[in-house]
Amino acid sequence: GDTTQLLKSFVQNSGDYVSTLISNTFNLYAYERQNESWLGGWTLLYWAWWLSWSPFVGLFIAKISKGRTIREFVIGVLFVPTGFTFAWMSFFGNSAIALVQGGFSELATTVNSDSASALFMFLEKFSFSGVLSTIAVFMIVIFFVTSADSAAIVMNMLCSNGKDDTPVWQKVFWGVTVGVVAAFLMLAGGLGSLQALTITTALPFAIVLLGAIYGLFKALRVDVTKKETNNFNNMPLSDLSKPWQERLSAIITLPSKKDGSKFLNEVVLKAFNELKDEFAKNGLEANVTKAENFVNLNVGLGDEMDFRYGVYLTKSQSPDYTRELEGDDLYYRAEVYLKEGGQDYDVLGWSEATLINDVIEQYRKHMQFLHIVR
Repeated sequence: GDTTQLLKSFVQNSGDYVSTLISNTFNLYAYERQNESWLGGWTLLYWAWWLSWSPFVGLFIAKISKGRTIREFVIGVLFVPTGFTFAWMSFFGNSAIALVQGGFSELATTVNSDSASALFMFLEKFSFSGVLSTIAVFMIVIFFVTSADSAAIVMNMLCSNGKDDTPVWQKVFWGVTVGVVAAFLMLAGGLGSLQALTITTALPFAIVLLGAIYGLFKALRVDVTKKETNNFNNMPLSDLSKPWQERLSAIITLPSKKDGSKFLNEVVLKAFNELKDEFAKNGLEANVTKAENFVNLNVGLGDEMDFRYGVYLTKSQSPDYTRELEGDDLYYRAEVYLKEGGQDYDVLGWSEATLINDVIEQYRKHMQFLHIVR
């Protein structure tokens, strides 16, 4: 269609939506009974529709977003899809309106009778309509497959106390169950029965979501408290005993993966095993987990939040002012990760005693955090 007109429509449509969002949200047409069909078929229906999906989609997206910040999560999950939806509705919707106004009235009739078929009738008006229709079918299949997959994964997780390592048959069972229930509802009453069931189940979920919101803010307050107790100077005083030339060389030198692996195996692992034995002497159960790129020390604290101190090898881009490492423009850091995430400082090159002192200091701050929360 007319590119300029579509872009103008995109801006105006988005502005209209944002400016009327609050009024439309609270508008129940108490004084206009002729609009009750619109309320039940659109605003209330989709309010309930998204609420019923929220437990599945929310947990699924949270699961695949582990390690992201809240800012990245909000931008990637809320703002980007919302902007894409605004663009889709404007470009496709206004193009279809222009076709109808141009004399293609059959499209409007098809929309009222079968909106699914209307999409393909709309695409027939464009070049390479066969290719576009194939892409549309592929996208629809992907949408339904990923949606059903996320629902099955989350139901399986909820019924397994949050465990991921469940038997394959259990995952298959929930996937088949989702399809069977949907099929019976469609056979029993078509799309109307699905919509009725959605609205029926959405209200209890609304109450659950209020509890989830409360839990989120409570967890964020705990996270802020934890961050405040972790504010400290990451340069251990014991390293000041080294000659300044050695300390400067350690800062300038960019370690390779081989250097990082050697540090994990010869320094970190040995230090963590000594700490584990010392915690055991004091009546605390500790364990050390070793993998190719990390070593973790976990101290169980009963009903309290466990203490975890991990050293992970991470790849970083070499600065322009340094030489490349054996033809590679990457170097490695041994970064500290606590239970709540990365601490953004590198311990590669630290001595065993220095690393142990840092673990003890982090453990002391964890005790302070538990005291404040308690």
